[in-house]
Amino acid sequence: MSAELALNPLRICAGTSRSDSCALRISVEDIAGELVRRGIQEGIVILWQVDQIRCGTWRNGAFHFADERPLDAALLVELSVFDAACELRLRREDSELLGRFRQDGTGEPVEYVDSMARLMGEREDQGAWMTLRDRERKLKLTLPALTEPCRYVGLVTRSYIGIHEKTTQAGYIDDRFLAIVPADMKGEE
Repeated sequence: MSAELALNPLRICAGTSRSDSCALRISVEDIAGELVRRGIQEGIVILWQVDQIRCGTWRNGAFHFADERPLDAALLVELSVFDAACELRLRREDSELLGRFRQDGTGEPVEYVDSMARLMGEREDQGAWMTLRDRERKLKLTLPALTEPCRYVGLVTRSYIGIHEKTTQAGYIDDRFLAIVPADMKGEE
């Protein structure tokens, strides 16, 4: 997957997927325990905190971030840990974390659409990490580095199609992050 997702028309695909609800205490231990329980060995982590957005990795039963600061559950608003097969997404609701675990390749038949959105900023590598920097807007975001050389990076999202219970209309009923990919377009310098 790469920039082709942005250049080609969206395509409806078929597969299988399962989604389970989650309710956890607001603690790093409970989040880590859920990831271990679900069998997630490695994944990309995106945290929405009250003060910033942080990206990192989950591997070997621990969270890792470029700034080497630990995950502080007290600052957490929302979290996504994902890989190509699954995602755990949690959001703070009062005194707990509520959300769901979605896994592809098992469960009920589903239809979905994959799309890619290019993230703002040009890539600068720092070893195992890369920073996307948009100098004009004074924005930067540090992510796990990609192995492929590229100037721009995109986030692939899978949107699941279903029937909304209240309106009985077809539409997207869930989505999940799938991958971070190169997003260079031909002809860009």
